Amino acid sequence: MEEKRTGEICPAVMKNAWREQDKAVKGGQDMEEEREAVRPSEKETRSPVIQVRRLYKIYRVGETKVHALNGVDFTMYKGEFCAIVGPSGSGKSTLLNMLAGLEKPTKGEIVIAGKHIEKMKEDQLVAFRRERVGFIFQSYNLLGTMNAIENVALPLAFRGIGKKERIRKGFRHGLTLEFCYWVCIALVILLFRKPLMGLFVTAGNQGIIGLGSSYLGLMALFYIFPAFTNGIQGFFRGMGNMSITLLGTFVQTSLRVVFVYLLAPVMGMQGVAYACAVGWSVMLLVEIPYYFWFMRGK
Repeated sequence: MEEKRTGEICPAVMKNAWREQDKAVKGGQDMEEEREAVRPSEKETRSPVIQVRRLYKIYRVGETKVHALNGVDFTMYKGEFCAIVGPSGSGKSTLLNMLAGLEKPTKGEIVIAGKHIEKMKEDQLVAFRRERVGFIFQSYNLLGTMNAIENVALPLAFRGIGKKERIRKGFRHGLTLEFCYWVCIALVILLFRKPLMGLFVTAGNQGIIGLGSSYLGLMALFYIFPAFTNGIQGFFRGMGNMSITLLGTFVQTSLRVVFVYLLAPVMGMQGVAYACAVGWSVMLLVEIPYYFWFMRGK
């Protein structure tokens, strides 16, 4: 009677099984490589913002041809940050002028947001620059006959936006920047108030370091007030109206002095911080109604 053994596999069967497994793995790898080959990359799935194709700019100096741009090709996608670097005379400014529609290329294509700007007429380029391009010049190029707010809001006038709306938008952007600035300062003070105190007080004076750190922590929280008071004061200074600026500063300084005198003997350095908060908050109560009254008059 033939004995049947379980749990053992013929070596030949094992060899065939391994061969089939290798084929399956290899086949799977090949299939994955094929998928990767046909799978679109991340950039291919995004629409390009700027496409430059075979861009040339040739200047004539007498009988000499100067190639400022010699067949430039590149593509930029939304969200990318690009820096154009090179030695003086390499064509950086020329390329930027082409992208902004300030100069016409000798030949080539410039496609921005799906539009060929090298084919646009001058009036179309004016509209394109007004709506699509932001310029930051090496020189300020401000108009001396206008105040700060009017200079900032001037580009909005060319878009047909009324004066009141221009002023409101300029103020809103300025206030946002001021708020971000003070938030950054507050975070630095909150995170590094003890090391900052250590710069001015020796390590042996732990009590003074503790009081100073507590004071800086409160001041960092109260810096939300100057984020708005400075923005409003900057608005009125820019509009050439110094009366509200002087009034707000006088009210704020006077209240700080009075409340420091009242609170410091009782609360110490924390009383000084609370006095600053009182001055700034009352300053806001003075400036905000005046701002709305001023805007209503516009």
